[in-house]
Amino acid sequence: MSISSEFMRANAGHLAHFFEHTGMLSVVRVDDNLRIIGYNACCERNIWQGRDVSGVYLPELLAPESREVLPLAQDTDAINAWLNFAPEGAQAVRVNVCILRTKPEGYMLLGGELLLSSTEALEKMTLMSNELANMARDLRRKNTELQQAQAQIKTLEGIIPICMHCKEIRDDEGYWVQLEKYISEHSDAQLSHGICDKCLEQHY
Repeated sequence: MSISSEFMRANAGHLAHFFEHTGMLSVVRVDDNLRIIGYNACCERNIWQGRDVSGVYLPELLAPESREVLPLAQDTDAINAWLNFAPEGAQAVRVNVCILRTKPEGYMLLGGELLLSSTEALEKMTLMSNELANMARDLRRKNTELQQAQAQIKTLEGIIPICMHCKEIRDDEGYWVQLEKYISEHSDAQLSHGICDKCLEQHY
């Protein structure tokens, strides 16, 4: 069901507010000489990429293959077309545009759908793929480090009763056992025997 002209006129204020503030639809107005006389914030952000193009001759902002679309033929009031916008110093943007002849003069361009070029899409997909691969690699590395740490750690906790003279330890069953035996049985530590300088001098 179509929207009536009466409805459009009755809600012109709401429509004007939508055109000005929407983030979904780029709106550009040009005069009969194809000079830009207005555009909304969505257009400034997505097509002009922050540049002020007021008063600029619109074809100067289009890629060569898109410059023949305007002006419209005398018997044509509206067309849909893909336009390649290429502001100097900015990334080219391909937009599906509805071009309307307006009164009292000029045209209004409504651009809804942005299309990345195949090169841009490939670049973005490659970048995303590389980022995902780096994240996966970091995650695998951290998981491996964590597993290695968990495999190496067996913690002795709590208060361990130890004889102040012979250094034997009382186990959970109340028996006194050698320090090295207790450590070996209650952790994954490997003990090796040696002799310190003090004991070497005393015993040998």
